[in-house]
Amino acid sequence: MRRVLIFGVVVVSAAPASASLMQCDDLVKLQGAVRHLVLYEGSVRNAANLHPRDEVDFTADRRKATITDNPPRLGDQYLTTCEFDAAGRVVRDAWTLGTRVLSEKTHTYDSRGRRLKTVWAHSEGNTIITHSYDDVARTEREVWSTSGMTMTTVRQLDSQGRILREDRRARMRINQRLRRTVTLGMPQRDVGFRPSARDAA
Repeated sequence: MRRVLIFGVVVVSAAPASASLMQCDDLVKLQGAVRHLVLYEGSVRNAANLHPRDEVDFTADRRKATITDNPPRLGDQYLTTCEFDAAGRVVRDAWTLGTRVLSEKTHTYDSRGRRLKTVWAHSEGNTIITHSYDDVARTEREVWSTSGMTMTTVRQLDSQGRILREDRRARMRINQRLRRTVTLGMPQRDVGFRPSARDAA
């Protein structure tokens, strides 16, 4: 857990130390509100006694943004590039070091603006993330598939789309030649919102 200072406001972030303080999905709500943003990580200083920070810049048409870690945390200048469609949704994000693309994600959506599929190209290969929705049962299913392993997460939602319960299972291929698999299940758990009597009313 990390504490991030945004123009004097402390925000708790779960981002790993090597990642930017802000990701492309975080910028969606900022479109049209700012052109340039600086985020300081107030609790950490580098060897030069400077606070690590991210600088976010939007293009004039708000269809593209860049996130630059400055000064560099890892000794090199990393850049995150975010691209948005006309509805303001993230359709591509890439993490680069110079001209080298370290990670790239492309996203597609359904007619209601819900994310359907993400193709994530990274150093270990490709990961496919698919989403499906059951409006009647109020469930959302998310499936990660990569290198012989599938992780399925089913979330139970309330009437306002808030997560009530989550069930996650992993399926791994342990013998490529015999195509044997093993399924690992994690207990269903309550992960979020509990409706109060006022909400129920």
